[in-house]
Amino acid sequence: MKDIKRTFDILSYYEANYNNEFALKINRNDKWEQFSIEEYRDNVDRFSLGLLEMGYSKGDKIASVSFNRPEWNFIDFGMSQIGCVHVSIYPTISDVEYRHILGHSDARILIVSSQEIYDKVYHIAKEIESLEGIYTFDELTGLNNWTELKFKGDISNEKKDLLEKRKSEILPEDLLTLIYTSGTTGLSKGVMLTHNNVVSNIKIAATVVPYLKPGDRALSFLPLCHVLERVGNYLWQYKGLVIHYPKSIESIGDDMREIKVSTFITVPRVFEKVYDKIINKGRNLKGIKKILFFWAVKLGDKFDPDPKKRSAFYDFKLKIANKLIFSKWR
Repeated sequence: MKDIKRTFDILSYYEANYNNEFALKINRNDKWEQFSIEEYRDNVDRFSLGLLEMGYSKGDKIASVSFNRPEWNFIDFGMSQIGCVHVSIYPTISDVEYRHILGHSDARILIVSSQEIYDKVYHIAKEIESLEGIYTFDELTGLNNWTELKFKGDISNEKKDLLEKRKSEILPEDLLTLIYTSGTTGLSKGVMLTHNNVVSNIKIAATVVPYLKPGDRALSFLPLCHVLERVGNYLWQYKGLVIHYPKSIESIGDDMREIKVSTFITVPRVFEKVYDKIINKGRNLKGIKKILFFWAVKLGDKFDPDPKKRSAFYDFKLKIANKLIFSKWR
């Protein structure tokens, strides 16, 4: 496969170009649950076929409210490769916004991650005429689970042929997602993004991270319903990285250290807090330690991630700074 034109092409690209043992990992109950690329593909295709079995087709809207987890990817690609439109919603918005988004988007089903979110949206979802049902990612007593949709997907050769036909009918210009954003006034506005809108960003972003290699480890914790993290989520897969989802926001630091994270996406305030903490420690040093500390800071200010743009002398100094200073920060 030469290139990607639709978001779900990324999964085929991953299969064809990378041989990582696992594609996705998540910290559940202090243990890393792992999904191979084969398991990834099986979940995606079964979900697609399950939707087709239930009569879903191109243009139908499916909403999700979930914190980051592998299942978000399974349903996202599963929807998109048959042309369904993913309405991915923040887990932390108000009842007014939930009511507006679910009604305005004409979502036919809603998939939520947990009991907590189900309890928050159930009474609202009952009011939405277009909604035909609610499903959960977590296995919860008495509630419909997303696997019910997946297990409707018969992986017979006949159904595989039908899925391939549906995939071939999805064009780069087709609607991929509705992302509701606040804008400046009033209720959230639904931004219509095509496959090409997102894929073009992935390709551009790939040119500025040449240092990332297949098998590197990405940590995903910004909400996947936000387009920045969503594009990053696709980008890491396009580059052949293994994506890790933390147990919680509070566990991010521990998870970073445990997996020796290669990259992640965050907002400026997080970087500012880390930087301030490091610099404040440097200011409390004395003598030669303080001189070496701020020499390393200035060296870091001149760092270019592209090794071709760094001189041999700079890299020599960088090795010294890594050994004496940066390793301690890490």
